[in-house]
Formats: sequence, C-alpha cells, structure tokens
Amino acid sequence: MKRIVFILTMFVCSCSEKVASDQELVTIEIDLDQSVEGKLSNHFEKPEYIILDYPDSNPVINLYNVVFRDGLIFIRDNRSHNLFVFDEEGQVVNTINANGMGPGEYIQMDDFQVTEDRIFIQDTHLQKQLEFDRNGEFIKEIKNSYQNTNFYVADTYSIYFMSYKADFQGYNFVRRDNSTDVEEFFYKIDKPLEYIVRVDNLNGFKEIESKGLLYFSMPHATKVVFIDKFSGFLKDTYFFDFGKHNVADEKRGFEKREELKILVRDRKLVSRIDLIHSYLDKYVLFIRQGLDQRHYIFMDHDFNILNQWKNLENDIDGMPYVFPWTGTDDHLVFRFHSSNFFNKYVELYGNKKIKIMKGNIHAFFQMNKQRLKEDTWVLVKLKFK
Repeated sequence: MKRIVFILTMFVCSCSEKVASDQELVTIEIDLDQSVEGKLSNHFEKPEYIILDYPDSNPVINLYNVVFRDGLIFIRDNRSHNLFVFDEEGQVVNTINANGMGPGEYIQMDDFQVTEDRIFIQDTHLQKQLEFDRNGEFIKEIKNSYQNTNFYVADTYSIYFMSYKADFQGYNFVRRDNSTDVEEFFYKIDKPLEYIVRVDNLNGFKEIESKGLLYFSMPHATKVVFIDKFSGFLKDTYFFDFGKHNVADEKRGFEKREELKILVRDRKLVSRIDLIHSYLDKYVLFIRQGLDQRHYIFMDHDFNILNQWKNLENDIDGMPYVFPWTGTDDHLVFRFHSSNFFNKYVELYGNKKIKIMKGNIHAFFQMNKQRLKEDTWVLVKLKFK
C-alpha cells in the first residue's frame, strides 16, 4: 500500500538565499507476514561463476564496491584502496593504485564512480577528488573538503552524501554546481541519526536511465532518496514501512548500537534496507528481519508489490546465497571468498556423484579447484527470470 505525505524542506544556497519547496514523502507499506517461502529457481536461473585472477604482487585483499559496466568489472579494495578492473572472465586488465600524496595520486579511496568515459575517485583524507579516463590515465583533480562518503558526478553538478554529519544546517546532501561551486542542500537528517557514525552505502548512487533518476538507499534506515538525474535536485523520498517490524526512530542512535542489535534479534525487526536494485522495469528489495528471516520483495516501478518471498531455498546449485552484494540490468550478484566457496562446495558435493556440464557449478569447480584453494574471490551472478 502506498501513502503520500507532504513535508516542508529547504534548499539552502551558499549565498544564503533560501527557497522553500514541497518534498513528497511516499510511504510504501509492506506486511512481512505475507512473505512466503519458495525456491530460488522460481525467480533466478543460469548462474555465472567468475573467479578473480590477479598477480600475487597486487592482490584484492578485501573486495568491497563492485560495478559492472560495458563488459568490465570495477572493484574497490577497501583495504589496499586500489581500484581493479577485470574483464568478464575475471582477468585483471588494469589497476589504479593508491600510491602517494602528490598530484594525481591518492592514498585512501572512500568511493568511486564509473561513467561512459571517466573514472572518479575520492580521497577525503587528502581532501580531493581525482578524475581519470577509462584507461586509468590521470586527467585532473579538484579540492573536496566535505568529508562525505558517497558521491555522484554529473556534467553540470556533483552530489555528496554527508553520512549523517550535520555540518550543513542539518542537511544530508550537498549539491555543488560544477561551474560556479554554488552549493545547495537537501534532505533533512533524521535526528536520531545525526553523527551516528561515518557510514556509506555499499552501492552508492545508482541510476535508472529510462526514468532519468538517481536513487540512494539511506544507511541504517528504511528510506530511499530519489533525485532527478538532469537537475541533481531531490525528487521524492520513499519510506518503506514494515509496521510492527519497524525499529523505532529513537532506537537508531549510535549510542544504542548494541541495544539495537539485541532488539532486532529478539523482536525480529528490520533495521535497514540491505539492497534495493532496479532491473528492467522492476525493483527487488532485499531486507533482513531479525537474524534468520531474509525477504526478497519484487515490485514494479510504481512500487506495487508483485510478490514477496522469504528464505528462498537454493535448488539451483545449493550454495548459500545469503546476501546480494550488487546487481546488473539482469542479474543479482553475490560474492564469496574463494576458500569459503571451496569448503562449501566440498561439504555439499564431496561424497556425491556429480554431473559435469558446461557452465554448471561442477564444471567451474573442477576447472578452478587449485585457484579456489588460494586467496581470491568468486562472484556469482544469478539471472533474473
């Protein structure tokens, strides 16, 4: 069920000019008791397995952000802060390394963005944003002192997510004009989340090209912000209301982290949206309820619920696809450390008769058995039906 509430917000310019506008807060009511158990094969097919291959001298230590674009896989390592570029077979084709503090260099990658012909990297420690071409050749850098986590660069503007740091009159997003540097602020921070922690969104700003929109799932919350891609201004905020399974706002503060974990566990609550992903003309919403309930809620682009499932049984290959890491136009993507993938496969199939067929998990395992024992990563893409 969808409800719309109008709340007043302010866009605040750096010149102190204030312009009032109405912001739509759209509430999407979801009754998790309506979720039913089902099978993974009802919604997904044709898993693709990708094992990452890179030199021992420059490994992917802790795979974090993953972006699939134009037949390439861009991966941020949030330990080494290097950006790796792989082809669809998992072979490394390029890297941009965190290698210094001079011009064109960085030491800490907080977020990155890939466009049609550019790669942007942000280093808040050095207070700068770097621009590279798609081959990794440095183009320029600009000063960035916002201390934000996520960002998005368009032709005429840039947007910065301030990670609940209420330095801009309590607003959470800064829109900066790329030509004039004029700043405008939007989305008032929910009071219990002010200064909660320095947090980011794993998938950052995502695009819906067909609708000319950006969307951003707010960390530690069940709200999703939609932004007009052409203007860079706030369009709507969607609140996903899980009724009796909501976490009360006053329980979301940083000082209540441990208390919140216990509350979520004992009362089987939902504390945040783990993933919202637009594909084709639909959304899939993945949330965790308590410790053991995992819901997939499929909606059309008007947020009408098409169906909702929980604890999907993996009848495709048996592997524990617990947490979808990201998505593409037609896949959900999961990650495994290679040793975990190896051990789980052996646990499932070590004493069973298997049938090796092109593209199935057994063929992948046999072909990559030695590499799986080493220190690398496996990405699994499940195709939407």
